[in-house]
Amino acid sequence: MDGEGQPIFDALKGNTNLFLMLCGHVDGEGFRHEVLPDGRVIDLLLADYQSYANGGNGYLRCLMFSPSNNQIRVTTYSPRVGGSLTDRTASSRSTMPCSRPRRRSSPSARTRA
Repeated sequence: MDGEGQPIFDALKGNTNLFLMLCGHVDGEGFRHEVLPDGRVIDLLLADYQSYANGGNGYLRCLMFSPSNNQIRVTTYSPRVGGSLTDRTASSRSTMPCSRPRRRSSPSARTRA
């Protein structure tokens, strides 16, 4: 991470609910895990297709969240082309862990036993 994105990441990384950042305006696709000193993980997912043929061919990054399976399914689809982008990089279609933070139980819930 560099340039304009670093100050944004630095400003938001203290939020304990943050587990995923979606990024753009850098051509192509990318994925990265950022492990913070407290052990939390923030996943960064880059998608920007405007440099592809026809201004990106209408490609969209689709994320399907499955909290019960602790997964996020990632696909890249174009209604213009009528298909998924699967041959450029592995991040065009993948499944990643949903590294969302655990919810802390409330003090009242802990005292009810």
